[in-house]
Amino acid sequence: MYLTTQNIMRADLEELSEELIGARVKAEAASKAKTEFVKHISHEIRTPLNGVITSLALLSDPAQKLRYDRLLDIASSSAKALMDLVDDVLDFSRIEEGAKTIARTEVDLPTFARDMEAAFSARAVERNMRMRFLLANNLPSYVSCDRLSLQKVCFNLISNAIKYSNSEQLEVSFDVMDRPSNGPDQHVLVFECRDYGVGIAEENQALIFEAFWTAPEVKLSSEQSSGLGLAITNELVSLLEGTLTLKSTPGEGASFVVTVPIEVLKKPLIDAGARQSLQNEKSANSAGQKFTGRALVVDDNAINLELGQILLQRLGLEVEIARDGREAVERVMSEVYDIVFMDINMPIMGGIEATQAILSNESTANTVIIALTANASSDDIAGYKNAGMLDTLVKPIEQRALNALCSVYLEPQT
Repeated sequence: MYLTTQNIMRADLEELSEELIGARVKAEAASKAKTEFVKHISHEIRTPLNGVITSLALLSDPAQKLRYDRLLDIASSSAKALMDLVDDVLDFSRIEEGAKTIARTEVDLPTFARDMEAAFSARAVERNMRMRFLLANNLPSYVSCDRLSLQKVCFNLISNAIKYSNSEQLEVSFDVMDRPSNGPDQHVLVFECRDYGVGIAEENQALIFEAFWTAPEVKLSSEQSSGLGLAITNELVSLLEGTLTLKSTPGEGASFVVTVPIEVLKKPLIDAGARQSLQNEKSANSAGQKFTGRALVVDDNAINLELGQILLQRLGLEVEIARDGREAVERVMSEVYDIVFMDINMPIMGGIEATQAILSNESTANTVIIALTANASSDDIAGYKNAGMLDTLVKPIEQRALNALCSVYLEPQT
């Protein structure tokens, strides 16, 4: 009996020891992966950051005045590259944590495709490329799909095609195939992006979807890659319950094909009249429209406050500032504001708590509050709306987006 118990205890200890060893190996692997992640991202950040810092430093040199416009272009493009990298890191992080969810909405598919074409045509022309956008004759007008995820997938693939193609040609096509077995309204959207660039060797085609892995063919090019774009694209396609395949021959280019299940809508969820009215509202300020009213900008960062003031004053608004949520609540309780731009993450009192405090008071319950944040995933935006915020303005603030918001919530100057 004693020996049996002893054997059982020994077996349990051996099993526990194996589990501990396995846990240690996983922890060491996770630590190594984290170290590699930080090392890689730190390196990638330095390239665009150098472009921003150096260009701005040269702008302060009187001898560089003749190159003023060019230095501004370099600083602007470098800042955009830096923002794209940050967006990729955030997207990758959300996907890795399982925090990324799918939110199906109505998508005007032909307009979606044409918007993609318009967004990339200028970039293709800069590379002396001819972009051919092909839309299937049977492309439905309205479908149900996660627009933001589909947009990110298409954006990443077209960007790569332009970046790594050494030819004058680029083909992008949208097609729809029927899937009758899943019902009359169930279809598959097929998106194909073909370039005629460096191509990827067959032995590397599976690895190219791994985070931070860069194909040797790409490394030999003059273009920079964060190594996250295709990893994010592959994960997003999986979340959309679709497939992503690659066909490529070194030196002849590559073809990426995405298939995503969609539901064809027999009629739009928003009627055409309301849709046109909404579009007219959003574009009301395209001719430099100014607005009347008082705005409050709430942010704990002094530079963000100053820039917010400048942007809103350019639109004709009277602007005041608050440096945290508590100060914002006090100002709204004592003054009348036509619109409040509320930062989310602040010391003392955050934006969500401040918004709830303002809207819970009978005298300020109708205050127009806009979330002002860099965290703009679908889950984040849903949280802001649940708190009572009517809309979201994403940092860094773009004048066009700010204008569109003001055109919805403020009266134009006559």
